[in-house]
Amino acid sequence: MPNRSLKILFLANGIFSFAGSMLGPLFAVFVERLDKNVLSVSLTWAAFMFSASIFTYLISLVGDRVKEKEYLLMAGFLVRAAGWGGVNHD
Repeated sequence: MPNRSLKILFLANGIFSFAGSMLGPLFAVFVERLDKNVLSVSLTWAAFMFSASIFTYLISLVGDRVKEKEYLLMAGFLVRAAGWGGVNHD
């Protein structure tokens, strides 16, 4: 990859994806602390996956119309950063 900016974007995306994948085990610990059963955890995860897939589809429709893909990529980073920043750290 000769483009330095593209390398930086791929690196940032990789770090973000790695950090997100580390939340799976923490979710199990969090649910255990709440004393919830397997059904409620499964329904929570299913609701998350369903909403994520619907949102991904809707954004893909908008993304096909955007000529400057860099702006769409940066908007995605901003949304993810806002999501991480909005997490309540009790």
